[in-house]
Amino acid sequence: MSQLLRPRRLKWPKQHIRFEYPVDNRTHVLQFGTWGIKCIGSYHANDNIIRLRDSTIDAVQKVIQRTIKQRNPDKKEIKVYRRFFPDRPCTKLGAEQRMGRGKGNVDHYEAAIRKGQVIFEFSATPEVLQNALFKVIRAMLPFNVKMVKRPEPNFMEVEMDTSHLERKPDLPLEDESEEPKQIPS
Repeated sequence: MSQLLRPRRLKWPKQHIRFEYPVDNRTHVLQFGTWGIKCIGSYHANDNIIRLRDSTIDAVQKVIQRTIKQRNPDKKEIKVYRRFFPDRPCTKLGAEQRMGRGKGNVDHYEAAIRKGQVIFEFSATPEVLQNALFKVIRAMLPFNVKMVKRPEPNFMEVEMDTSHLERKPDLPLEDESEEPKQIPS
């Protein structure tokens, strides 16, 4: 078995393939970077969960690093965030094995990716590098992807409520010449 991305320890080393994780809505929005790449679906119509092998993930990460190194005009550091991890073991029996003899050994690990999930996020990068990275990643992944960007706030259009900043007139002080009111008993 290769020494690619894989979990250190699993409670059940040989899981069932169709085990589904609960839906996590935080994976559908950008969390760390300014732009990212989002999965918009499989080439097959009925796939709700797409399985991505650890070897494919490793190859994509190497190509991302190489592209950043070659095409980064500013030579500034660009952070890459991978938003998934291959934690599903896939077993395989040896070639020409007869049926029976239990479940096979773990062959590789896969990541479960849902439609709409953000896969990679990047820190601020030039537009030329964004397009180059998107083309390279789109060509390597076995499903459809799109580029998503964090919306920039436009402070000029938003009117601020400044009523709390205005100074309120001071209340008149009570005249000290007046005698204090006595409470009838």
